[in-house]
Formats: sequence, structure tokens, C-alpha cells
Amino acid sequence: MENIISVDVEQWFHRPILRGHLKNIDLASKHVLEASREILQILKKYKRSTTFFVLGEVAEYVPEVVEEITKEGNEIAFHGYSHFTLPEIGERAFEEDVRRGINNIQHITKEKPRGFRAPMFSVNERTVWALKVLERYGFKYDSSVFPTKTQKYGTWSAPTHPYAPSFQDPSKEDPDQAKILEFPLLTREISFLKIPAAGGFYLRLFGANFILESIKSMNKRGYPAMCYVHPWEVYGFPKIDLPFHKRLYAYYGVPCIKHFEKLVRNVEVAPAIEVLENIGI
Repeated sequence: MENIISVDVEQWFHRPILRGHLKNIDLASKHVLEASREILQILKKYKRSTTFFVLGEVAEYVPEVVEEITKEGNEIAFHGYSHFTLPEIGERAFEEDVRRGINNIQHITKEKPRGFRAPMFSVNERTVWALKVLERYGFKYDSSVFPTKTQKYGTWSAPTHPYAPSFQDPSKEDPDQAKILEFPLLTREISFLKIPAAGGFYLRLFGANFILESIKSMNKRGYPAMCYVHPWEVYGFPKIDLPFHKRLYAYYGVPCIKHFEKLVRNVEVAPAIEVLENIGI
């Protein structure tokens, strides 16, 4: 079964944990381009393509990233404009971000993005308005619900498989809603627990084998898995002075290029829009 090892394309300094610790940032930094090229090389090595959720600021300031991703046959989806969460920006600003992001991406690819992922997986009951905005602008799927619970994000009660979300509560299915699909992030269900297993920090923490077993477990249930990484996780990023607990979280397991390559090598990978079409959704 085909699965998605998606890439959230953002600069290393876009991470919320680094806010307040950086004096200067360069939105035109080529670090994201170099890091993305590492990922593209691995995908090309194993003849894979996938979905890249691209931040609007990256598309605007480093358009070569989008050009090279597209050239290699990958899907370009939208990751918000400047990596602020939905509660931080609000509905009105979000709609403007969506318009701006679509224009930036479409100017490069000549196609509108069909998928969206909110920074910090911030689509939930309080921000359900985001789904309505996405539907108005022609998006076909969202991948912002993480059906687990952490200190920073998570919607514990949400389904763990692709589903049609309710426009009143995205953690609930609405079979009559056929406008937009939710593709939740992968979790591993063990007893009464739902352990995050989609990649990112959890790939760095648990390693590739745990993620691979989690993917297999989801596939046995008849569903594809949605995973993710960031370019800076695979490639590495500059060392900056942080409090110990933040430094541990920020740098643990970075770079994780070997874990990422092991995932790509051992999983059938395809873009999200193709996977959804292939399973008849």
C-alpha cells in the first residue's frame, strides 16, 4: 500500500521553540534549498515522489525550492504563510494568508495547491473555520489533525484514518460532507494509548523502525499512513544558545538523514493526492 512521507518545507528558524532566541533571520536564506535537495536526492535514489507542504514565505523568498520540488514530480501543498498557528492569526488573516500563499505557489507551478497543513497541527474545534476557508479556495484535503495529545497540540478523539471531517467539529466524521477530506497524522495504537508515530520529532526520538512498524500496523487496517519530516531535521541546522530543555528538544537526533532514508527505502511512497485517488476517496 502507498503511504505518504510528507515534508513540511520551512526554514529552520520558523520553529516556534526558537522564538525569542534569534536576533536576526534571513527569509531568503538558501539553507532550506540545500536541505530540501538532500531530501530530493534520497527520493530520486529510490524512485519515490511525495507531498511537500510549503510555507508561503519560502515560496516567496526562495522560489527555487518549489521549482526543484516540482521538477522532480512531487506534489506542492500549502503549509500556511509564515508558520503562525491558526489561533495566533485568526480567521480573517488566515484567509488573506491562503490567498497570498496560493498566488505565490501558483505563480511558480502554474497549479493551485490542493492540500493544506496548519503549522503545529492547529486545526481543531476552536479553529474549524479554517476548513470552511480551505473549501472556499478549492482545497481537496487537509492534513492538520494529529489524533493524539501532547502539550503543544493534538486532538485525541479524532479518527486515525482518512475521513470527511465535520465543519462543526473536525474531530468528528460527517459522511454527508464531501467537500474536503481530513488526512490525519499517523499514530500507533497500543492498548488505550495513541502514540505519535508520524515522524518529525518522533522519528528522531523513536527511530525509523518504530515508524515503519506503525505504518505497517495502519496498512493492515486497510488505510495509508501520513508521516512527515522537516528539511532542517534531515539536513541539520546552526547551533544557537538555548535553555537546556529547549536545546534537547530542538537538536535531539538531528540530522536524522539515515532514519529518513530508511523510511523511504522500505515504504511505498506517493503524493497524498494520488494516494487518496487510488483508494477511491
